[in-house]
Amino acid sequence: MGRRKELQTSTGKADMISDLPEHIIHNILLLLPIKYAARSIVLSKRFRVAWHSFPIVDIDFTQFPINTSLDQFLDFVRDSLQRRAPNICLEKFRLLVLLGGSVEADSRIDGAINYAIEHKVKELDLQFLHNNVYNDLYYRLPSVLFPVDSLKVLKLKGFNLEKLDLEKFPSREELSLISCGRLKILRVSNDQLKTLEVKSCAGLLRIDISESNLRSFSFTGKRSGGGVEYQNCKINQGDCHSLTNLEIRGASRITSEWFKNHVSKLFLLENLILCECNRLRKIYIPNPEVKVVEIRKCAALEKIEIVAHNVQSFVYIGQSRPCEIKITACRFIRNLQLDSANVDDRWVEERLSQLPLLESLRLSYCDRLRNLQVSHQQLKSFQLITCSILEKAVIYAPNLISFSYEGKVLQSPLSIDSPQLEAELVLDYGRHLTSTEDWYNELRDFLGYFDHCKLLILNCIARRSLCPSFLIFPEDLRETLLPPLFDIKHLKIIIDSQPRDIVSLVDGLLWLSPLLETMSIIVSGSNGRENSLKFEYAKPSALGKKDLVCCHSRIIKCWRHQLKKVSMENFRHGDKLRLMDYFGTNAMRLEIIET
Repeated sequence: MGRRKELQTSTGKADMISDLPEHIIHNILLLLPIKYAARSIVLSKRFRVAWHSFPIVDIDFTQFPINTSLDQFLDFVRDSLQRRAPNICLEKFRLLVLLGGSVEADSRIDGAINYAIEHKVKELDLQFLHNNVYNDLYYRLPSVLFPVDSLKVLKLKGFNLEKLDLEKFPSREELSLISCGRLKILRVSNDQLKTLEVKSCAGLLRIDISESNLRSFSFTGKRSGGGVEYQNCKINQGDCHSLTNLEIRGASRITSEWFKNHVSKLFLLENLILCECNRLRKIYIPNPEVKVVEIRKCAALEKIEIVAHNVQSFVYIGQSRPCEIKITACRFIRNLQLDSANVDDRWVEERLSQLPLLESLRLSYCDRLRNLQVSHQQLKSFQLITCSILEKAVIYAPNLISFSYEGKVLQSPLSIDSPQLEAELVLDYGRHLTSTEDWYNELRDFLGYFDHCKLLILNCIARRSLCPSFLIFPEDLRETLLPPLFDIKHLKIIIDSQPRDIVSLVDGLLWLSPLLETMSIIVSGSNGRENSLKFEYAKPSALGKKDLVCCHSRIIKCWRHQLKKVSMENFRHGDKLRLMDYFGTNAMRLEIIET
């Protein structure tokens, strides 16, 4: 009994958490994601008391058990707020509710919003999600929101904005309106507002921005009737010359003339994103400070010309219509992405020679590329994705670190000159070939171009057109062909489900790469489960000629004569036993298997 009391006393002295000041506990909670911060109340009584005075309230219906009813959730919201300490000023209040039926108002929701206002909240984030059946239903905007002097950030989702009066929020700095309705005209003339986001607000006809110091404006139109057309919303930016970030998606009234009058004159603009603005035909970008330009799926676009010298990133995603791209003035580009672009081999070669700082390049679905030549000293990342008529690619980039290729096995060389390369291949099976032997001959030659890589990844799920079995060379061909990846030390294969025959898969991969140091089999169907093998080998001097019976006549010797140690991780018990038997039977100098 005395010993137990001594232990209890010692434990009590060691409980330093209970002695922490409340503001220190608050700082600890601020460092945690909110759901983990909420769970911290079980650590000690002190944490539980501090939680009720924590200046951030975040209540999310989606984090509750799936069988929780709306009434149960709203009762919890009401009760939990009643237990909180009084006279606490809130930094942030976030409430996410999944509304069912025809709920347009509820006293418990209004009470929660009133609680936030009474406690002088600075950031108010209210997200109300409605059932799809009630597409036209929005939650009534509580009158308690007007006016609120403390409020700096207001985010509303799923509200009826018919009575919204922005002039009653004189001190707001950020406003976000998402999936709201019943607002036809949005007028912004507050010089305190710095960030404005308007997304999928049905019925909105016009946005007027005037006398504003707005720094960031983001607009996303709502598709009309669930079709491909967007709502007809007119955007008047007025004299809003302070914008540094402009993002417009799905605006049917954005024309080349509008762009010239409203965007080209934004001399402080740094980031420009245009997506699905389907009336734009020509874009001319002279803005001197712009650094990021993204043009995505603007169906009628015919020409893009950028003469802004400070552009560092340019992303273009086209559609079926050919579009001329002129970026000759942009010598500081570091990131270039072209998807479905009307560019040919000559265009790529000439532009890359004019971009001395380029580090990241992506060419995808560029169906005019045939004989690609990329020569660049600074290039570090290159993605070459599904260019349908590509026959040859020669890449001289001594500093290239990452290379990704998706598409058919090229019959002409794909040459990459880089000593520190990590490559990922997603290959189409050669259905055009007359025999499987032709496929394996072409595959062997193609894989051989990557023999110098530090790491090679064979991805068999990204396109779901190449089964892992198509990578395993038949026994009769192994007798006549040289392994294509003799110098590869690290190999990964990504598959969609556990292999039926783990031994055949490992044996086939060890023929491809006979002196691997690590092999990883990543199964996406098991939450990215990674089964790994590590290999250690005896020195070649320890081998005798009598050991080389199985590959005596071959130039490249197999792994069986030098393997001395195998380490296995994350394999299922049955697969582990089969692999232990496989290595124990085939490795002549095996000393140990670690599991």
